[in-house]
Amino acid sequence: MSILSWIFGNPTSHPGVYRIRNTITGREYIGGTSRPIRTRWRQHKNNLKCNRHMNRLLQQDWNTYGADAFEFSVIEV
Repeated sequence: MSILSWIFGNPTSHPGVYRIRNTITGREYIGGTSRPIRTRWRQHKNNLKCNRHMNRLLQQDWNTYGADAFEFSVIEV
């Protein structure tokens, strides 16, 4: 089972540190949360889809390359 399957498939997700990476440019956004990581990831995706993410460069890359150019990974739980 991959770490993503564990996080998204487990209703008792944990807080931690995560990375959103643009696979085309290699740019990374590192974040941390005290809430479940999957909750925070959903907030990021929603903000990006609605063109209102707080990180200007991440939003520009999302608008330019689309959702498929990004990967989400957990660094630490």
